[in-house]
Amino acid sequence: MAILSRLPKTPPEDPTFELYRKVRQITGYTGGYEAGLVADTPHRALLKVLQELDVMPFSNRSVTRYKNLMILKQHIKCIVAITVPTALALTVLIYGCVAGSTLIALSFIVPIVVAIVAGVSSYGRRTSFEWRTVMLCNYMSPVPDFALQTVVDVTEKLAAEKGARPTWHIDYLDRVVSPHPDPFLVVGYDGFLYYLEVWNEPKFKQKRTV
Repeated sequence: MAILSRLPKTPPEDPTFELYRKVRQITGYTGGYEAGLVADTPHRALLKVLQELDVMPFSNRSVTRYKNLMILKQHIKCIVAITVPTALALTVLIYGCVAGSTLIALSFIVPIVVAIVAGVSSYGRRTSFEWRTVMLCNYMSPVPDFALQTVVDVTEKLAAEKGARPTWHIDYLDRVVSPHPDPFLVVGYDGFLYYLEVWNEPKFKQKRTV
C-alpha cells in the first residue's frame, strides 16, 4: 500500500499556516499544501489532535489514486475469471480435434463453458464498482483493533480538549464479493472527512502498516 501517503506533520507555530489560510480563503486553492488545512478553524483543532496522536490523515491525492487502483484490480479479476476458462476451452477443443478425439474434448468443454457463462454473468452484475461510505455503527464486517483504538483515542482527546465529538465512518468498495477489499476508517468533523486508517481484507494484521 505504498501508494498511500500521510500528510506531513507541521508545527502549529509554522508561519506558513497563515499563508495557507489566506490563499485558500482568497482563491480556494490547496494544491500540494493540504497540511495547510490545519490552519483553518475548526479543522485545526482536529488535525492538532491527530498530530499529537501520531495518526495524520492520508493525503487526498493518494486516497484518490488508491481508490482508482482498487477499482482497476476488481475489473482485472473479473476479466481474468472469464478469459482463463475461455482460453482453456479453446486449447482443449483444438487439442481434441488435432488428436481426433472431438467427443472427449467436448466432454471437457461443457463444464468449462458453464464456468465461462457464470463468469460473464457475475461480471455483468459487478461492473459498476464504487466506493461507499457508511457510519461505523452500520458496518457489519470486522474492524482491526488498531483502527478501533484510533477511534477511542481521537474521540476522547478531542472531547477533552475541545468538547467536540467527531463522527466515524467506513469507506469501502461496493459491488464486490464480501469481504470488501482494504476499507478505510474515516473521521468526520465539521462536514469534512479525513482518512486515517486502512487495512487488508480478509486477513488483516492487528497493527498499522501504512
